[in-house]
Order: sequence, then C-alpha cells, then structure tokens
Amino acid sequence: MDELAHARTELVQLQSTERMLVEQFLAVRIAIETQKSKINKLVEERCSLINRLPIELLTRILSFLLTSYNADLSPYTLPTLRKNLASVLRLWRDLILNTPTFWSEIGLIYNSDPKSLITQLKRSREHLLDVTIFSPSKGSLYALLDIITSSANRWRSLTLKTVEDSICSDIIRKFNGFKFPCLENVFINPCYCGYLQFLSPTHSPSLRHLDLGRLSASERFSMTTTTLTTLSLSIDCAYNN
Repeated sequence: MDELAHARTELVQLQSTERMLVEQFLAVRIAIETQKSKINKLVEERCSLINRLPIELLTRILSFLLTSYNADLSPYTLPTLRKNLASVLRLWRDLILNTPTFWSEIGLIYNSDPKSLITQLKRSREHLLDVTIFSPSKGSLYALLDIITSSANRWRSLTLKTVEDSICSDIIRKFNGFKFPCLENVFINPCYCGYLQFLSPTHSPSLRHLDLGRLSASERFSMTTTTLTTLSLSIDCAYNN
C-alpha cells in the first residue's frame, strides 16, 4: 500500500508539472503573438510616416532617385530602377504608374521591346519627351521608329549616340519626314548626317541647342536654321581625303 500511495503521489506531481508547463507554453505563445503585433504596428507606423509625406514632395524625391543614375546608361538602367522603386510600397507604385513625368524619358536601345515603348508613351500622356537612341539593332529599328515618331509633336530633346553610319542615315531620313514643334535640344554623335531637314525652322521651330559631336571633314553636312542659340561640333580631319 505504501508503494501504491507513493506512485499516486508521484503521478499527481507529474500532472501538476504538466499543467504548469502547458500554462507556460500558452503564456509564451501569447507573448509571441503580442510581440508580432507590436512589430507589425511599428512597421505600419514607420511606413505611414512615408505615406504622410505630401504627394508633391514624394514625387520630387522619387524623381530625384530616378534621375540620379549615370546619364550615359539611362536607357538601360531606368526601366529597372523604376520597377524597383515601384515595388517598395503600393503608394510608390501607384504614384509612379500615374505620374507622366516618370515615363517621359524614352530609350530606344538594341533590345527595346515595342510593347514596352507603347505602354511608356501611353503613361507619359501629354508630357514632353526626352528621347535617347543608343546603339539600336537594325532588325527591329523601323518598327520602333514608327512607335516613337507617333509622338514627335511632344519631343523636347533628342540624343542619338553610338549609331552606325548606315543606321544613322536611315534614322535621319525617317526623321526628315516629321515635324517636331517642341524639340529644343539635339545631340548626335558621331554625326553621319547629310541633310538634317528635320532640324530646319519649318520642322523644328523651337530648336535652341544643337551638338553634332565629331563631324568628319569629308562628311557632307547641310542644314538650315535661324533659331539656334548654341551650336557645338568638332571637325575630325583624320577622315579628310
């Protein structure tokens, strides 16, 4: 009987310990959930500080971030940077998607996608455009040129860089058939141009600044303009026959 009583007493102690451990376990679970809620609240409060910024100020901050990259690489880096910023917060995404200025820099490069260009032009709405053509591929060039010249009336600047002479001639020939009423700044380097009809006062009445970079001394070049305030070019005599 003494042994049975002892066993029963030990069982009671074990059951008491079990209840205590269960209570501790439940207390820890509650503490964990409480701490999670606290963390989530702190995160929400921190995000809400950003969300409480005036839209105008937030727009300027995002605009600064989008223009703080190396300008020479912008046609390549801008889409990725814009996508990364849009993934930070839903507010940022909505702001970027619905602010035309964030879509006003049009880049035409070797791997440009026609659908992406069309989407970007739609999102830029009626905002003036800064167009960069950088080492384009001839395969899809004409389709891409058709897309961007559909908004020629909104071009504010044009940069044409590192383009083969035959491709450059094709691009200039294409542009000569359009008018660019808002075009103010043009940079073409190297320049294998011929006749730049699209930069004449009739086609580009607002043109103020023209930079033709390196121009071969043997290159045939002609244009007529009465609106320029700045003209920059260098003659490369090494190509002179």
